[in-house]
Amino acid sequence: MITDFVAHNDAVQLDKSIFASVNDMLSNHTADTAAGAVITDAFGDTITFAGIKAAELQAHAGDFHLV
Repeated sequence: MITDFVAHNDAVQLDKSIFASVNDMLSNHTADTAAGAVITDAFGDTITFAGIKAAELQAHAGDFHLV
């Protein structure tokens, strides 16, 4: 769980084999929960952004990098 993510200040780097693109990740693999926005990969692994909505992550797609 990421508890202190700040859009435009922080960045997230993930392996490019996990998602087809950042847009795919944010549009198809991200959901709002009571805990915050959760990104889930095909294996069921998750990253939770506490207190953040999925729309906020989508609005700051440049904060995510697939390398």
